[in-house]
Amino acid sequence: PAPEGTKTFTGYEDARVWCESEYPNLVAAARQAATRGEHRTAWQLPTVLLEYFFLRRPWSAWIQSHETALASARTLGDRIGEAHALTGLGLAYCELRDFENAHTYLPGAAELFRTEGHVLAAAGSRIPEGMTFHGLGRLAEAEHSFAVAYRECGEASWPWGQGLVLQCMADVSRDLGLHERSHQELSQALDIFRGQADHHYAGVVLHKIAVTHQSALDHDAAVAAVAETLAVRRAIGDRWGEAVTLGCLAESLEELGRVDEARQAL
Repeated sequence: PAPEGTKTFTGYEDARVWCESEYPNLVAAARQAATRGEHRTAWQLPTVLLEYFFLRRPWSAWIQSHETALASARTLGDRIGEAHALTGLGLAYCELRDFENAHTYLPGAAELFRTEGHVLAAAGSRIPEGMTFHGLGRLAEAEHSFAVAYRECGEASWPWGQGLVLQCMADVSRDLGLHERSHQELSQALDIFRGQADHHYAGVVLHKIAVTHQSALDHDAAVAAVAETLAVRRAIGDRWGEAVTLGCLAESLEELGRVDEARQAL
């Protein structure tokens, strides 16, 4: 049982709403903990907020809190805390498409986790590492990072992690013009996320299916794929993802000559 006074939630939406209202206080608490020398708390609070940050994208809070976490972990000499903070910062800059900055953080995170014996965390860190190489146009290094991550996830019997890797591998395949391979990787990833009732990443994969159709110039299929994507993203309150998918829809509608509908999507 949870300790007395522990906050409990009735479900996903209850937890999301609580995070929405409380994350500024938790970020401030991490900053205050650092000034008081409570450095373990200062790196742990941003770490547990990372999944929420990834969903809602409060960029300043995400980056500033993880800078605090990194400084506190290094003050303690806590290599696991440092690796978590490096991963959080690298992922933030990767999602902002600032791949040069992301690259300053990510390669070191996976190696820190591995040297400390945290195989799952190392595999998880290699995923944004590969995404960063992809963003920098270093496709061979991206494929290597994803291949290592996929193997490590398999060795650790972590199918969810393999799903993450597959949907990233699909991005590289798409950019290489290998659309059929990309769809196969996305289909495998979607099966994994649906099997684990992970609606957030199911939405991510569905969006990428639409983008892959776009890349192959099959805009009718892209428009069809967007409908399910929007339903999933709206159901979980993924407003950032919804906006990105609406942009995708508008692009395909415009390519199909449905200009008025494209404007409405935006």
